Amino acid sequence: MAKRRRDPSERRARWLLAFVGRDLEAARSGELLDLRDDMLRFRSGSDAVDTLSPAEAKALVEGGEVSGVDGATRVMLADLQKRLRRGIATLESKGRWSLRSPDRYDLVMNEGRLERHYRGGLTAVFLSTAADVLVGCWPQLRHCALASCRALFLPTHGHQCYHSPKCSNTERQARFRDYGQEKERRVLHNGPGRGRGKRRKR
Repeated sequence: MAKRRRDPSERRARWLLAFVGRDLEAARSGELLDLRDDMLRFRSGSDAVDTLSPAEAKALVEGGEVSGVDGATRVMLADLQKRLRRGIATLESKGRWSLRSPDRYDLVMNEGRLERHYRGGLTAVFLSTAADVLVGCWPQLRHCALASCRALFLPTHGHQCYHSPKCSNTERQARFRDYGQEKERRVLHNGPGRGRGKRRKR
């Protein structure tokens, strides 16, 4: 059976939500560079890696107090992630997220779908593109059912409650642990074998 090819808008939505929840502090040098390339693909709306403008490249290398491209890349990605998280949180709490959109964009056909490809600075283009992706997938988004997670995710089927197998296993283990503790309390309170129905006489 041929594997179903994901819709390009679905791929972009899943990447964006994964980026929102990514732990950038734990990412290694190679992972950061891969994530930067993925971010540039997301920004351009293409499978080809977009390039930074001369001003953006200069800002990336001259990352203030950080030294080297790795440190500056981490700072750049962390800033985009922070702005994106803050925007989504504001949208959920206040019902509105105001952001400054680039002045220019192109309408581009992508695998039968019409998309806006913005022109402008890195941050403005990235956030405007992210907003368009969220508009398209928002009705399908859910929060992870694990109380300590609550991450937004795009379910792969109608019954999916957890955004990752890890969260599902954590919840399952917690329920099993609670069940075991409750069973132990009943035994201590009632004594072994108490609470069972009487055995029939033969």
